[in-house]
Amino acid sequence: MEFEESKVSKPTIKKCPYCGELLPPLSKVCPSCGQIVEDSGGDDVTTMMSEIDTVCAKFANSSIRIYDYILLLIPIVYLIWVIVVIMKIIKSNKLYNAFISLSSKARTLYGANHKFHSYLNSKTTEVEEQKRKNKVSHIIIYVLIFIDILLLCISLNS
Repeated sequence: MEFEESKVSKPTIKKCPYCGELLPPLSKVCPSCGQIVEDSGGDDVTTMMSEIDTVCAKFANSSIRIYDYILLLIPIVYLIWVIVVIMKIIKSNKLYNAFISLSSKARTLYGANHKFHSYLNSKTTEVEEQKRKNKVSHIIIYVLIFIDILLLCISLNS
């Protein structure tokens, strides 16, 4: 919605019919000889006023509305969501590492206890299955974030 300057008509250069001096564009009196000159720029003035009205109307419609503020919140909420998801991934990895550390320590301390050994094997199977599911989810999330960043860069360049 930019206003095109080329649409503005340039006023014609007028000369005083009495002394021949150049007149200012909208002047009705010659500054050199003081004679009243005919106002032949009426069409130019009307055109200029029309163009000013057009620009003023466009300017009035360019103000920021409430929905603009609401739309600005969407990327902020999305960014917060991305941070929360990444924090969950980090927490998941820390918990997995904590389980591995605890199970290793437990095998050292209670490896001879068959009941505990069976319990630990079942928990290790559960955790490894969950780790496999998490890995797929994490890869999908990382790919989606990468695609979002790529789309953002493309939209900023266009």
